[in-house]
Amino acid sequence: MKRTAVFLLAACLAGCALEAPTDLFTPTEDMLQARQRETRRYKGLSEQELLSASVAVLQDMGFVLTETNTRLGILTGSKNRTGNVFHANQNISVTLVVRPMLDDKGNPVPKHHDVRVNFNRVILYTNGKSKAENLRNPQLFTEFHDKLSKSVFIEGQKL
Repeated sequence: MKRTAVFLLAACLAGCALEAPTDLFTPTEDMLQARQRETRRYKGLSEQELLSASVAVLQDMGFVLTETNTRLGILTGSKNRTGNVFHANQNISVTLVVRPMLDDKGNPVPKHHDVRVNFNRVILYTNGKSKAENLRNPQLFTEFHDKLSKSVFIEGQKL
């Protein structure tokens, strides 16, 4: 009896299994555009100097750093914005990753790094509902990378 029940349960669970779409991990055009918008290459600074310049820019933009892992080249931060009659609050978060550029043999190129930054926000409505979204405004990324380029220049000149 127990054997039959276990067999029937297993058969039912197997019948409920979903098959993943064949293109599940295939990059889309939107993914490529997002990566291009989020990433810039910087030359002439060590990873530590680039992280230091990034910290300065994020703090100038009002972010409070919540985690810094210089060994992995990762910074995370957040800031809160009070809303209006419809939005009670917005929590905007940022994640920044610095990684070395690699040559044809897979070796790091000295003082050449890629910086990728992502901005997300959670909107808390006054009715108790919330909405999470990735920020995709190209102007936001252009503004960030322009500020970082200036900070990199200053860091490089040791001003």
